[in-house]
Amino acid sequence: MEISGCHRIGDDNKLSVVGNGMISIKIRDSENKISNVFYVPGLKHNLLSVRQLILKGYDLRFKNGFYEIKDRNNALIGRVEMTVKKMFPLKFDGDNLFSLYTNTKDVSCMWQHRFGHANIGALTYMHKQQLVHGLPFIIDTNDICEACELGKHLKKSFPQDKT
Repeated sequence: MEISGCHRIGDDNKLSVVGNGMISIKIRDSENKISNVFYVPGLKHNLLSVRQLILKGYDLRFKNGFYEIKDRNNALIGRVEMTVKKMFPLKFDGDNLFSLYTNTKDVSCMWQHRFGHANIGALTYMHKQQLVHGLPFIIDTNDICEACELGKHLKKSFPQDKT
């Protein structure tokens, strides 16, 4: 499911969401996956939606200045103390937190890349013959894939030095 557009947050501000995906977080030797996470470029802090976490089966408790997150098995994922600014910053273990994101508006181009830059005619044939489950109708946009173009360049031979 591709998500894009603007979404409102708790303080009624709008955020420009350009994609979504899944993240994997590791806290206290426990790895948890959270799906349908929004990608918002330029956001200074990562935000967890209380509503979304509850809908996904997490147990959230705000009590005595602390915030606890437990998974479906009632295992503690995180316990965070409230800051002076009334925020609950959840810090994850490790310094190698990162997210990978890619997006393409041209589905035909995406499938051409997935199949190792196969010929568009071959992809159209596979769709018509229903050889690949989930392969959509491929439209030949006549856009030239840079990788395909470079792969078709002829190599010039090195000049022969006559010595």
